[in-house]
Amino acid sequence: MRERCLACNGLGYIVDKKTCPQCHGLGKLKVTMGEGSHADKQDVCPTCKGKGFIEEKKTCLACDNGWIYYCDLCGKKLPNGKTNLCEDCDEDPFVIKLKEPIDEKFLRGKHALLGRVKEITKEGKVIVALTDNPNNPVLGEIKRGNRKHIERLKIGDQIYVRLLDPKQKPPFDLYLIYWTNPEKRPRIVVKRRDYKPIPLRVILRTPKVGSLVRVKGVVSEIHQTSNGPTQFIINDEEGSSITVIAFAGAGVRAYPEIRQGDAVDVYGYVNIHRDNVQIDSIEINRLRGEEANRIIENTTKALEAKAQIKPDYKFTIDSPAYEQLKEEFIKAAERIRKAVLTNQRIFIRFHAPCVDGLSGALSLIRSIEGLFFKYGKTNDEVRKLLRRYATKSPYYDLADAIRDLAVAIDEKERFGMDLPLIILVDLGSSKESLASYKLLSEGYGIDFIVVDHHVPSEEVRKIVHSYINPMILEDYKDKYAISGGMLAYELGKMINPYPKIWEKSAQLPAIAGIADKVKGDEIEAYKKLASEIGYDEEKLKKLNLVTDYLLYYNRYADAVTFLFGVTGMKNNNSQVVDSICELIYPFAQKELETSVEAAKENSEKQDKGEFVFYKLDLDMFSAWQKYPHTGRLIGKLHDYAVSVEEKPVLTLGIGNDYAIFRGENINIDFTKLINELLEEMPSAMIDGGGHIHAGTIRYLPGYKEAVINKLLEKIENAMKQ
Repeated sequence: MRERCLACNGLGYIVDKKTCPQCHGLGKLKVTMGEGSHADKQDVCPTCKGKGFIEEKKTCLACDNGWIYYCDLCGKKLPNGKTNLCEDCDEDPFVIKLKEPIDEKFLRGKHALLGRVKEITKEGKVIVALTDNPNNPVLGEIKRGNRKHIERLKIGDQIYVRLLDPKQKPPFDLYLIYWTNPEKRPRIVVKRRDYKPIPLRVILRTPKVGSLVRVKGVVSEIHQTSNGPTQFIINDEEGSSITVIAFAGAGVRAYPEIRQGDAVDVYGYVNIHRDNVQIDSIEINRLRGEEANRIIENTTKALEAKAQIKPDYKFTIDSPAYEQLKEEFIKAAERIRKAVLTNQRIFIRFHAPCVDGLSGALSLIRSIEGLFFKYGKTNDEVRKLLRRYATKSPYYDLADAIRDLAVAIDEKERFGMDLPLIILVDLGSSKESLASYKLLSEGYGIDFIVVDHHVPSEEVRKIVHSYINPMILEDYKDKYAISGGMLAYELGKMINPYPKIWEKSAQLPAIAGIADKVKGDEIEAYKKLASEIGYDEEKLKKLNLVTDYLLYYNRYADAVTFLFGVTGMKNNNSQVVDSICELIYPFAQKELETSVEAAKENSEKQDKGEFVFYKLDLDMFSAWQKYPHTGRLIGKLHDYAVSVEEKPVLTLGIGNDYAIFRGENINIDFTKLINELLEEMPSAMIDGGGHIHAGTIRYLPGYKEAVINKLLEKIENAMKQ
């Protein structure tokens, strides 16, 4: 940059005037005095030509040929003969990139700034943005510089400029620096005002829309919208979380170098979108080294502290079984709470059509949804983070596992969402689920939480994260009877003990227990709690039948959850449920009684001496697509047999490739018998599971008669012993 020298007025020299030594300043050699006198031309001083002084030109020491040159980058005055950079900038050239929050001293200095051409008007004015803030950039206009270079500029060009007058207020008058050495580009030095990061709780508690903030934390989730910005979920060192929005283009991934689990430094403006506080970022930087490690470690500790369950936690009812399982309850609850805090997806799979499984799933759904809402999630966000799926089989089928995996991987690749935590309610305990667990847990690192009361498997217990099943207790057979829905209710309360969720929900574990014909201290305690909020035993039984009836005809479990009295219409919810039950109950009862009467008439009774055996051909004498399902039908036939027989009763419903069994006062572990059959008849491809005295066995149709005969033979031998 150059300026006209004021000392010589741009001439490059200074004129020095001296009195003429010949005429001594008179400009004449002869002086004539008196009236009428006049000077003769010959009398003019030849030395000064009549001026009386002599002009002597001296080179201007302040400039270089009339110009003063300043360093293009730092503005320092250059010595004569040097017209571009000072020695320091020539050795290490750099320009300053201003980032918000702007440090005003760099707008009052002389050093070159990095700018970007924002606009070129019709008149040829070049408007330059000195900051990257798209909403409120610091602007200037190029007023000086090489005209040819200015005319070549295009919108979006990155250029180097200097302020002509640092005392001026924006928009600034700028001087365009033309860089002459393409091989040695100046390095860019980022400068901004020192701005201390603040805790997220301060922003969330009193959000000041439009205020500039700086936060540091760990990226727990990255979600790329299909036609919008990238969303980063940030957790800070206190365990709070907030959504940070970054836009690089419609559907374009912003900051692709930032991954889940990275520590980041965020600058942005506070905003509220759909009642949700967020930060519209102007810059996100990935942190490295000791600072990053410290933030990650502190954030992890904070989340673990928030997820922690107190060891002295009290269950809803007194139960020695719950106390023995408390460690598994706490382990599962803390894992689920951590998933919520880190915005990890959660899949809930429950046994259906089954009132016990649906009741348990509903308890967990209400609990987890409430926790997501507590931490600021919207309805749309919760729908993405929490999924629920009905599962027909009493184990985690490989087909279901592959579907879950496909959904999880697809959403991870498309939107950057983390792989889910999977919770299984009223299924998943037995060895039939082992292949699914191996695939997803060992293959992809997915954690499983099993909440079940069916026959356990030690192999499954070792591979899953948490295993809540009272059947692992040594004294379970003698003392306890607890269903999956009862267990899930207690787990849900431990996850999220917010009173308003649970103050009118005591009917959930009671309905679950009645649905599975549970008997014992636990179910009686739940019935008592349910009666206190208007659900006596008769109402619970009616509700159980109606729910099972509607589930049979509609496998989409969400469609009937309002019958539990905790979802649906807010006003007079209990009265609505009562009305629906009274309307539907007669239809359900009639279909059930008709099917059971048909089963009684067509069942075969055999007195085996030690016990009475009832057999029903399900292929011949159960209505296809007519309530009830075969499991409930055999259960009702078994109840009838127990009521009329004085001996122990075994009821067996036989299908083409499966059999359903129920036992009363038969002290035989059916799970053990099924395992023996599997070893003795491997070609029959036997599998099955359930409870000790109730369950289902499957086999190849060609082995139907052989399997049933072998099973009866084993039962007879066991009863004789």
